Amino acid sequence: MRTLRNTLYFSLTLQICLAAAIIAAAEEAPLALVTIPIAVGSLFVIDLLGWLKPPRLLLNLAALASVGFAMVEFSRQSPDDGRLNQLLAGGHLIVYLTWTFLLQVKDLRRMWWMFALSVLQVALGAVLTNQPWFGASLFVYTASAIWTMSLLSLTRAALLADSRLLSSEGEDPVSRAALDDPLTRKSFATNGVRTDEHGRWVSPRFVGGGAVTFALILIVGMTFFVFTPRVWIGNLNAFGGSSRGGIKGATGFTEKVKLGDIGQIMESDELMMEITVLDWATEERIPPERLAAAVGDEPLLRGAVLDNYQAGSWEKRTYSGWLQSSNFQRREQENYSLVRLNITLQPIESEVLFYTGQALGAIGMMDPVELVYHPFTVALERDSSYSPDINQPYSYTVSTTPVSVRPNEALRAQRRIEQRRMGFPVAMRPLLRTPSERLSKLAREVLDNSDKDGDPDSESTARVLEEYLRDSNKFSYSMDLSVQDATIDPVEDFVFNRKQGHCEYFASALALMLRGVGIPARLISGFKGAEYNDKTRNLEVRALHAHAWVEAFVDGAWVTLDPTPGERNTAVAAKARDTAPDLVDKSRSFWFQSMSYSKSQQDELVYAPLRNVGEMVRSNFAGLMQGEFPLLTQVKNLFVSPRQWFSGAGGALAALLLSLIAGAVWLSRKLFKRWTGWTRARDLAQRRAITVEFYARLLKLLQRFGLADIETLTPREFAHRAEQQFQPRFQIAGIAGTTLSLVETFYAVRFGHQPLSTDQLEVVEQQLGQLERSLGQPA
Repeated sequence: MRTLRNTLYFSLTLQICLAAAIIAAAEEAPLALVTIPIAVGSLFVIDLLGWLKPPRLLLNLAALASVGFAMVEFSRQSPDDGRLNQLLAGGHLIVYLTWTFLLQVKDLRRMWWMFALSVLQVALGAVLTNQPWFGASLFVYTASAIWTMSLLSLTRAALLADSRLLSSEGEDPVSRAALDDPLTRKSFATNGVRTDEHGRWVSPRFVGGGAVTFALILIVGMTFFVFTPRVWIGNLNAFGGSSRGGIKGATGFTEKVKLGDIGQIMESDELMMEITVLDWATEERIPPERLAAAVGDEPLLRGAVLDNYQAGSWEKRTYSGWLQSSNFQRREQENYSLVRLNITLQPIESEVLFYTGQALGAIGMMDPVELVYHPFTVALERDSSYSPDINQPYSYTVSTTPVSVRPNEALRAQRRIEQRRMGFPVAMRPLLRTPSERLSKLAREVLDNSDKDGDPDSESTARVLEEYLRDSNKFSYSMDLSVQDATIDPVEDFVFNRKQGHCEYFASALALMLRGVGIPARLISGFKGAEYNDKTRNLEVRALHAHAWVEAFVDGAWVTLDPTPGERNTAVAAKARDTAPDLVDKSRSFWFQSMSYSKSQQDELVYAPLRNVGEMVRSNFAGLMQGEFPLLTQVKNLFVSPRQWFSGAGGALAALLLSLIAGAVWLSRKLFKRWTGWTRARDLAQRRAITVEFYARLLKLLQRFGLADIETLTPREFAHRAEQQFQPRFQIAGIAGTTLSLVETFYAVRFGHQPLSTDQLEVVEQQLGQLERSLGQPA
């Protein structure tokens, strides 16, 4: 009994601590972690040792106070904060109530309440996070919850036999000593439950049953997850407002960049996206030796277009005229093959999507979310009107031109003539604003000292300023974010004082200098570089590849300029070599792909193979009705086509064949056992019936000679009673212990299913005769 009690207390405490850790990590706040020391202290001081019993009235007042605190916290949340923060107020109430229950003397009912509160905390954690650690934690918590729930149910039955089970005083020492004495102990029946001193509540069978239950729950849960149809619920957001209002993305990538942000992102080696590069026409993967021609040696993954600069921060303007992805998809009629990028993007704090080259078409893989495209910024984003969950990985496909394709020079010349005749469009005028006259003056001085063409809107002019920042050796690449003069613009401090920084500073300086000489320029925030994974044959882009560069409108077209020195590429490549995909990355990728399990993936991986199996079964039945055997033909085709062995049809056919073979083996064994064992079973039954009769004779014999209350004792108990009562006679006859031997033989026959042989039956008959003669002698 004490083992059951202690096991229950420890298990419940562990479960409550797990729930507290999960909600604290999901909320990214330490409040719930206070539960852990309270739970551990309560376990020893209140539950096991019984040193402290807080007054019930004081704890009830504390519970009312916790409700008041939660209501105040709830009322202080403004509508702009979103309903998620209001939900957190309710979660804090659960934490407060858990504390009040932990400080009470616990009975079974309070334990069930604590169990329910821990489940609510984990459910709230599922709302707050979708990170891989939650999946592992949920696995551990589920095992703990099933074990604890089993112990609670077992304790309910045990309390019927011992109402003092959960009492800190424990069992009555007098009755315990009586049970420990083999000559006086009995089995007791309380509330209809009979207990034996040899029985154990927490037995290996009980533990095994809990493990099997846990496995079955996992199987059922996975089955529901895989087979439940994925149905889009529309523009539903349970927490109100934008989906950006509560939980942050995983990367810190935003649509507003403050100088230094990308430097912080680059300190992480977190996986950002995986890219499968395909040939547009053949749908086959492009081999590694051709990837450079398709996406570049160091792919520039274009993301946010930022054109409004002020005091060290870049942000994007709001543009109208966005197009749905289906409206700008088109086939390119040039004489080169297009590239298709299948991209799985990890959660970020933006709708921005990334791609290389020139986007000619795009589509999302998670039905029915649409993409939008803006012709002026050439930006690709998720359509916020569908309110997609930005806290989940997102998969999409982009058709682009290979980076090796050069622009049409004749078309550029024509656009340049039109530009000079009509001037810059209205949309480009904001791209000429610069807050720094010092940078404008420096740009003019650099151009005056250059031997290049002085045409103010030519690409050569832009290249002069790019080379000045990148190749003049006056500036160096550094991750040091220190500021020398905080009273001036951060870009001016970089150019005129520090002369060292990372890509954001170089790109910002070039953009403002281009604007200072009349060239429209904007900053692009994205990623540069990727690592090829030989196992997955995908390109992997990590946070350390974060980069910023410039697009300038010259010669009638947008031109990409990257003024960051080459030391950046060397530093990133060195760090990338030290960052090989490990088990954590693989687990993270698998988790996010599983959580983004879409309707199209479900149809491809689950429903389509099931339809194929159904069609195969139907065709086989139809063939059998006509006297044909299609299964034989299908098996033959499977064996001669190794490529089909790992297909859905191959797997279904293999499963069917294995089922038929297993059924045939099972039926053969059944028939063999029935044919060879029917006589043995009959003999065994007869022998068992004979061997159990000796136990009835033993009972009658002992009752006849005065052993009382034999019906209330277990076999071992009345054997000890008989040995004690008739000890003088048994010692004289030299048969002491014979009663115990006969009872153990009965246990082996009745419960161990061990029938007695002929020799053993003779020994039993001899022992019964000795007992009868000994008891028949005068006292």
